[in-house]
Amino acid sequence: MHRYNLRSNIDIQLAPNLVAEIGLGIISKEQKHPGYATNVIFGAAFDYAPNKIPMYNPDGTFSASIFNNATNPYMQATHGGYTTELTNNMQGTFSLRWDLGSLITPGLTWLNTFSFDQYVSGTNSRLKGVTSKQYHGLNHLGEANYQTWFEKAPEIYTTYADNSRALRLFSQMNYHRSFGDHNVSGMAMFNMGESIHLLASNGTNALPSRVMGISGRAVYDYGSRYIAEFSFGYNGSENFAPGRRFGFFPGVALGWNIAREKFWKVNAVSTFKIRGSMGKVGNDRTGSDRFAYLSTNGAAGGFLMGSGMTPTMGYTEGRIGGADAITWEEATKYDIGLELGFFNERLLLNVDAFQEDRTGLLVQRTESIPQVSGFMNSQLPYANIGRTKNKGIEAMVEARNTSASGFFYSFRGNFAFTRSLVVDRDEPASMPEYLSARGHSLGLSRTLVALGFFEDQADIDSSVPHYFNTVKPGDIKYRDVNSDGRIDENDVTAIGYTTLAPEIYYSFKMGFEYKGIGLQARFQGVANYSAMLDTKSLYRPLVRNTMKGSDDNTYTINNTNISQHYYDNRWTPNNPNAKYPGLSSSSRSQIDSTTSMFLLSMLPPMM
Repeated sequence: MHRYNLRSNIDIQLAPNLVAEIGLGIISKEQKHPGYATNVIFGAAFDYAPNKIPMYNPDGTFSASIFNNATNPYMQATHGGYTTELTNNMQGTFSLRWDLGSLITPGLTWLNTFSFDQYVSGTNSRLKGVTSKQYHGLNHLGEANYQTWFEKAPEIYTTYADNSRALRLFSQMNYHRSFGDHNVSGMAMFNMGESIHLLASNGTNALPSRVMGISGRAVYDYGSRYIAEFSFGYNGSENFAPGRRFGFFPGVALGWNIAREKFWKVNAVSTFKIRGSMGKVGNDRTGSDRFAYLSTNGAAGGFLMGSGMTPTMGYTEGRIGGADAITWEEATKYDIGLELGFFNERLLLNVDAFQEDRTGLLVQRTESIPQVSGFMNSQLPYANIGRTKNKGIEAMVEARNTSASGFFYSFRGNFAFTRSLVVDRDEPASMPEYLSARGHSLGLSRTLVALGFFEDQADIDSSVPHYFNTVKPGDIKYRDVNSDGRIDENDVTAIGYTTLAPEIYYSFKMGFEYKGIGLQARFQGVANYSAMLDTKSLYRPLVRNTMKGSDDNTYTINNTNISQHYYDNRWTPNNPNAKYPGLSSSSRSQIDSTTSMFLLSMLPPMM
């Protein structure tokens, strides 16, 4: 990889109270990597058995078992061609800072900033078509028997380009001044911006995206004892219909440092501050279709017209708009905190408890509107009907000191817990409670609940019927969640922890420094998190795959890998308390279904 960086910062004194600031940055990068993507190469290494697909055949050709060497990671990494990627990123800021203290009032400044960010990239890939064969041993004449999956062909040349630009303008008035024990400060700002993705995949996304807004903040501090702050934002987005594009988002915060009061006589406590805040924020980047408030239409074929009933191209209704139902997502945040400092700040303790109520989350009505209505999911409108609640706590404790000889040491521990619950979402009114997401954490896995394994045929015959492929001893036995006397897809339910992000973060940090020489160490971990073990070698070892070859025929292959961990912990008649099902070379929907058997949950160390 070749990378070139250039950065320049220039300050120009245009007048005694006026300064121009210019900042420029350019990053140019060129890199080469294998023609096959990294995830494809490592996926083949994990998924396919090396004894089934060696690097080379006896005649020196590359070994493979399906079309285009898709199962030979060595060929992909070393002989599959290469990709060249060139990116250029240019960033610039131009600012004028005007001190208005001598013209209007001391402490007043005016800052105007214009910034741009230009990103250009281009990629070309040259994939080599290398002959690949599967060796089937010697025939009755003693000759090597091969099945050719792909003949050598000219390189496959593809290109990709991207070009985007972002422009922002800020005009900000700042004020800060002290009057004895009274400290006041304020800020008022106007901002507007535009970003454009010139080579977007469709015409709608290639249109410029624009935002505009004003914001302000006022802060009062009396003797570092009492602190009050008010802030607001009035922001607009082009992503919503006229009349619903702007939102008002205020906030307020209060603080009291009791240790600064005259009546406070506890010398060991140097800081005793309580604080609280409440505010509202908005989100217009919802991840939905752009301009989701507009209705769309599109081409459709198959209309039979005329006496000859000739199929004729026509138009059909696309997504249904919701101009009166779509606006900003809002989140109201509450926080209360405590700051303690002991022994002249040698021992510190900070604790914050918080709650966030998110309302008006934009979701598509794909669950509550039944399919019998005649609408396809892609046609259903969006609406601000989702709601979630987040709550948690953060804590930090630190001991630090500097000795008389100049030796400094510090020990710090951090802990954070956050839980996000679904309050409301788009669900059918008649949805059973065990299938509903309401009241559960965001991002929970929905799986069949594993009870263990079938021990023998008698166990299968006496259990609730499992409506999958033929069930055999060693297969997973599931819970009848809805008590309907059968195990099927209707027994899927929420289980485990969230798969989006851990609920618990914890860390410990220590540091030492003496005469400019320092040493730091950090330990960190997470808990209350679930992940699905979906690697083929662990999740579905030795399973048969059906794939189409270069001759358009369909082939059934049996070449997936198996991990040593799975093999050592598989079910057998002699190992009924195994961790994983018994082995089979046939695809079984009973095991292939999403199951709690393969859901890994990380718990705190004490558990």
